[in-house]
Amino acid sequence: MATSSDWSRGYQARAAYFDTAQPNAAPAMMDISLTVAGYRPPRDGDRFRYVEFGCGSAFNLILLAALHPGAKFLGVDFMPEHVATARALIEDAGLDNITIHEAAFGDLLCEKDPEPFDYAALHGVWTWVAPEVQNELVEVLGRWLKPGGIAYFGYAAAAGWAAPEPIRHLFRTVPKLAGAAGYDAARTAVTQWLEAVEPPGVTKMWDLLSSLPDLYLAHDLGAEYGRPVWLSDLQTALAPAKLTFAAPCDLAEQFDILRFRDKVLTFVTEAAKAGWGETARDLASKRSFRADLFARGAPQLSGAERNRRLKAMTVAFWPPLLDEEHDVAQSRDDFPLTADINREVSDVLSNGPMTLGEFVSKSGFDNRKALQAILLSVAREQVRIVAPEHNGDAQPVARLHQVLRARHRDGIRLPGIASPSLGCPVCLRPSDVRAFAEPDNAGTAHKAGLERLGL
Repeated sequence: MATSSDWSRGYQARAAYFDTAQPNAAPAMMDISLTVAGYRPPRDGDRFRYVEFGCGSAFNLILLAALHPGAKFLGVDFMPEHVATARALIEDAGLDNITIHEAAFGDLLCEKDPEPFDYAALHGVWTWVAPEVQNELVEVLGRWLKPGGIAYFGYAAAAGWAAPEPIRHLFRTVPKLAGAAGYDAARTAVTQWLEAVEPPGVTKMWDLLSSLPDLYLAHDLGAEYGRPVWLSDLQTALAPAKLTFAAPCDLAEQFDILRFRDKVLTFVTEAAKAGWGETARDLASKRSFRADLFARGAPQLSGAERNRRLKAMTVAFWPPLLDEEHDVAQSRDDFPLTADINREVSDVLSNGPMTLGEFVSKSGFDNRKALQAILLSVAREQVRIVAPEHNGDAQPVARLHQVLRARHRDGIRLPGIASPSLGCPVCLRPSDVRAFAEPDNAGTAHKAGLERLGL
């Protein structure tokens, strides 16, 4: 009889992955970051093709499929439990534009190539699998992603893991105690290490990780080949697929002034001029996770075309209403915008959404400063780019949300929902989930926040 190690090839296959909502993996978010960075997004409208490799139970992919009924989605995962869970939700929600395929990545190389995809997504997968599986992924991407296509990679970043890396080692090597469940022994070992040695730069990371369930840690820390990487090494590995780094997916990471100050900003600026800016940004921020976009020959935009595309986008003032939005706002408060930018943005947008071009024309700033001010505000999520009024089929999102509410009542965890207004999944705090699941009992702010999302 085959054991899990015969087919898992070192991947943590003993437990299903922990569902998450990933807004940055949405085409809407990718397109904004690509346009700001000066690259042409691969889609024009709602008819595009999107594949996620290692999709887990496909929660995020299903949210995207409901938001884009005119597009086609494919999720690939080799764990039968993931596939069964995803297919059950798809069936319950009545979605007909998404397929989940059970296969290892190497299996895909033996199958007939599908019609090429506009977008590909890999969240966490690259830093969890064996080197030979990474090579298979690169070959698949080279065959499946169309010229001009974009690949989203979410991965553990080496700079932020330099000090906490022993945590990963302990989770792999500490023997399980007799009768102990999950990673209790490893958690105890990490706590004892921190209390005894007090290693610098580790406590903050452990505060975050220790709050997460074993289902999450099994994949992020327990995978046999799991390891963080540098962007430069990932670029080298992806070169055979003709993929090159285009931009960070998080728009805030395109603006150093939002993340660094004083001598740190000077260090990053000088490194960027010398050609190693992304490495310097990792070292300066000590970030442990990156979400980056890689282009397979995406054409670059002229300055005029870039600005034309940006000015056609619709923006709306977005003060925090949901608890998740308050958390995001607090996380960005370390580097606030200047008072004149905050005042101008709030005053001009106080009458409601408008195109970015209209904002620039109505602002008291000159065109260059007005454009910079609104983009910085979008990067901080004080302002959001919203989808234009959509007369298409709203039923897929409504049906999916009805199913998610029912599942929440059955005790199934709900990490996020689909926002028609933003065109992407959104994360929710438990208090936000309760308001979504029981709208009659929601407070005024929660009701307004959910309505603003397009619910």
